[in-house]
This record gives sequence, structure tokens and C-alpha cells, in this order.
Amino acid sequence: WIDCRDTVNQWLEATIVEIVSPEDIIISVPKKPPTPCETFDSENAGANACASKHTGSDAVENEQDNGNDNEHPQNCNPNTTNNIIQPYTDPAIGASDLDGRTKLLLEPTEDQNDTSLAKINDDERLIGYRERQYNNHVQLLKLHYNGWPHRWDEWI
Repeated sequence: WIDCRDTVNQWLEATIVEIVSPEDIIISVPKKPPTPCETFDSENAGANACASKHTGSDAVENEQDNGNDNEHPQNCNPNTTNNIIQPYTDPAIGASDLDGRTKLLLEPTEDQNDTSLAKINDDERLIGYRERQYNNHVQLLKLHYNGWPHRWDEWI
């Protein structure tokens, strides 16, 4: 079992009933080559990550104080806040809602008519969606809150 925070912000004991990886649910669109920032970040794990991966300016300051002399690629400025990614809040997805489970792995595209993912998966419900950027090493968990009816089971 695990401790899990539910939709009303209470910590409850839960049992993991099922574990699913993104590859079990959707076929991925082939990825573009990494940007200079992404390549730089993976080669220098943790040293001066790009601003788009930070959630606040003190994270940049802390990294700059670590004594590492590595510099960002020219087009990756750690002091800009224009590209800060805000976390997405997922809705509660019931255990029997398989479409909702799939949507936990997706985000809307800028083009609502984008069919890339829909064509590969032969599923028109995926039009206007793309895979989230950070789905690598993600697992979806189906939880049962111990002592609660199964109707409250959900995917996280």
C-alpha cells in the first residue's frame, strides 16, 4: 500500500491495483531530435538546466552558485522566465474511464485539428492532442483506497 492524497486533499492509504506504461496505451509519434538545451542538460545532468525546466528563479540562482563553470548554449538563457512551464493539474480519472486514463498522457496541441497522434493510433478521439513531453519513465497507477467502495478507485 501507499499513502495517497485524494481529490479533497486528504491522505489515504491506497493499494496499487494495476500499473500501466504509456507504451501499453498509445503508440508514440516519432520524436524530433533534442534541442541544444535538451542535449546540454542531458550531457551536464543538473548543471545549469534551461529556464524552461525551472519553476522559479531561485532554482536558477542555486544552480549558478554550485561552482560549475559550464555555460548554456547561446540560445538557452537561464535568466529568462518566458518559457517557464507550469504544472498541469490532472482531473480525477475513475478506474473504469479508459479514455480518461489515455488523456493523462496527453496535452492539447496548438492546432486543434492536428491528426498526427490520431492517425498513428487509428483513434479519432486523439485529434488535437499530443503526448506530454515528460512521459518517459512514467507509469500510470490504478489505485484502490483501502476501506472505501471500489467506485472511488482511480488512475493517477
